[in-house]
Amino acid sequence: MNIENDFDIQVISTEFDRIAIELKLRWGSNQLEPYIISLLSDTREHTRTGFPQHICTSLNRMLLLHQKFYPEKRITSGSFEDSTYSDLQEFVTQL
Repeated sequence: MNIENDFDIQVISTEFDRIAIELKLRWGSNQLEPYIISLLSDTREHTRTGFPQHICTSLNRMLLLHQKFYPEKRITSGSFEDSTYSDLQEFVTQL
């Protein structure tokens, strides 16, 4: 699946071009899911301001789309702290 013209990539690219480039490079690999999770996780002891809601929504949709088209590339809960993965999965299912 080519995501070059995907709506969510375009949305992300307008404000965060570097992230859009990384998403395109990692698309279809087992590196995409950990990358998106790292973007959505607070790993800097609350010093990040966070993304605008529409960017978070696009990142989550990209994660779900990737999981749909590349189920073999999904991470398991053991790949990250269980609570981090569980929190993300709960958040994604609420979209």
